[in-house]
Amino acid sequence: MADQNHLYLVDGSSYIFRAYHRLPPLTNRHGVPAGAVYGYTAMLWKLADGLNRADGPTHMAVILDASEETHRNKMYDLYKANRPPPPEDLIPQFPLIRVATRAFSIPCIEENGLEADDIIACYTYAAVRAGWKVTIVSSDKDLMQLIDDGKVDMLDTMNDRRIGVTEVLEKFGVAPEKVGDVLALMGDSVDNVPGVPGVGPKTATQLIQQYGDLETVLASTAEITKPKLKQNLIEHAEMARLSRKLVELVCDSPLPEPLEDLALKGIPPEPLKEFLEDMGFKSLLNRVGKEPGGSVQQRDIGAELVARAQRGQTVVRLKGGDPFVFGRGGEEAEVLRAAGIRYEVVPGITAGIAAPAYAGIPVTHRDAASAVAFVTGHEDPDKPESLLDWEALARFPGTLVFYMGVKALPRIADALTNAGRAPDEPAAVIERGTLPGQRTVLATLATIADAATEATIRPPSITVVGPVAALAERLRWLEDRPLNGRSIAVTRARAQASGLAARLRALGAEVVEAPAIRIVALPGDAPDLDGTDLVCLTSPNGVRLLFHRLRAAGMDARALHGRTVAAIGPGTARALREHGIEPDVVPERSVAESLVEALAPIPVTRALIARAAEARDVLPDALRERGARVDVLPLYETVAEQLDADARTAALQADYITFTSSSTVTYFLDAAGGPPGPDTRIVSIGPVTTATLREHGLEPHVEARRHDIEGVISAILEDA
Repeated sequence: MADQNHLYLVDGSSYIFRAYHRLPPLTNRHGVPAGAVYGYTAMLWKLADGLNRADGPTHMAVILDASEETHRNKMYDLYKANRPPPPEDLIPQFPLIRVATRAFSIPCIEENGLEADDIIACYTYAAVRAGWKVTIVSSDKDLMQLIDDGKVDMLDTMNDRRIGVTEVLEKFGVAPEKVGDVLALMGDSVDNVPGVPGVGPKTATQLIQQYGDLETVLASTAEITKPKLKQNLIEHAEMARLSRKLVELVCDSPLPEPLEDLALKGIPPEPLKEFLEDMGFKSLLNRVGKEPGGSVQQRDIGAELVARAQRGQTVVRLKGGDPFVFGRGGEEAEVLRAAGIRYEVVPGITAGIAAPAYAGIPVTHRDAASAVAFVTGHEDPDKPESLLDWEALARFPGTLVFYMGVKALPRIADALTNAGRAPDEPAAVIERGTLPGQRTVLATLATIADAATEATIRPPSITVVGPVAALAERLRWLEDRPLNGRSIAVTRARAQASGLAARLRALGAEVVEAPAIRIVALPGDAPDLDGTDLVCLTSPNGVRLLFHRLRAAGMDARALHGRTVAAIGPGTARALREHGIEPDVVPERSVAESLVEALAPIPVTRALIARAAEARDVLPDALRERGARVDVLPLYETVAEQLDADARTAALQADYITFTSSSTVTYFLDAAGGPPGPDTRIVSIGPVTTATLREHGLEPHVEARRHDIEGVISAILEDA
């Protein structure tokens, strides 16, 4: 039992929209849309079950928005006016999501006239007054105003990280209690908080750092040296004050339910099982190690593996790292062998090797360590004494790697030094090894615990003790990648985004996938190519779908034999080569005008242009002017993709945002409700996309010279 009550407040709206956008459309056994319900249930289960196994929480609630109209709409009728309505297939899922929450025996709280953020603020203040700790499960910047060192923090489940005062200072440059002043100056395009025109995050932060708060800034405009900034602050002072009220959280409203009623009682098996069966969520019912009621004992997991195998099923027991290194895989293999069940072991890379390697620490080194020991830092707290031989570990002539020991780091360091290990021996703690946001803290064995605490290192972490830890300063490589620490939003269709995202991640970037468009193939037969002497492809999607139609008709690349094949650019040319076709014409610039010029010397009688349903008619018009018969084959259409709140916010605040077509510009701005922030650098793939940006009043900071994905990456690298 915890000595102090610890309340977890879950921002339910964030979970719901994330679940909706992460999963394809699904229906339950009653024919009702249920994709968001399934995803939400899985995410909430992981959160609640994982937290039950850890030290907190003692109390928990999911907070939702009850209505669209609040006191803020009375203050400013355009508040949140740009937000699109929820997707039609999400609306019937909201009641089911409330049922799912209560099936976990977790209170689901909403209140008319109050936003979820206000309810969270009220519970936070009440809990702190009662001497409780509070964790807000969200990454919403508005809620960062509530963070209080040692009392209130936030948990960003998407990035598996805690947000405290240090993280707020890194993000806003001011303490949590001043975040509202920064937000009032910079505004918020997502919620349509006006702010002051021309004041972005950096300027807002600088003003609050210099003058302390919004009112002092507005009273000190005579000291502002930049004429335009001074003018905007004077002319829009009242709008700034209004914005401050809009971002201020209500914290004194009566609690809908008493704090004590939020006690976390564990996941009751029967209500959850009944809900899952009614929804038809069989995979959730059958999760090994995650049956309703919380964590399953190891013996029950083994019995489940045997039972399923004996029913003739092929069972995958998926583990992180290596199943035989602190993964209890050996125990499960013994159970299977005793039952006569055949099995196969697929080794993995254990965290004790992978995390140090990503930090530039070789666990063995010819000159520094000829041996390595892997040690669990997390022992059963109910054991009367440690089973570890600390004297033997202190004498061990090599590297010590501790798993799961971040909370026990002071005890580990003391035990080793008391047993004779040198206190000045190099040591390192690696947080979130191999993942975005990996951090490494270097110190000595005597000081590593304090250094980790000062850096707010949290699980999952690996601790390395030994001379090899000092090599991190020379051998680090992850932090030296050219885009390390830069966040880049990718707005192209999800199916095409993976290649660009992977390249950017390999260069060190933190990628925000915010697909604004979706490619929808149009029905149709293979084209009649008789008499056609020119085939033009204007995108990789067009190539893919043209060959799909050819294959469906029993044809292949030979259907294009004897015809001139033109690609609008290198990306389209690459897609053709993947199908065995070397294009005859590829212009230097990936625009229709350049393709028209490149085709000028080539005789054309009949042309086929395979493209999107909506596209510029520069190419077909030019060919018709030459007297050619032109067949336009629409293969696909580009439709809008809904953005969830987290992706929208992250994209608008990224260091770079990439636009790879005119449609990504139009649909992203519609979905986001406004342009990126002034500190976000806009990257355009080429002149056509740039023209669309300018039509929307935006000037790109970077335009690729080569109009394909490689060109976009090169342009970002040059700018960064």
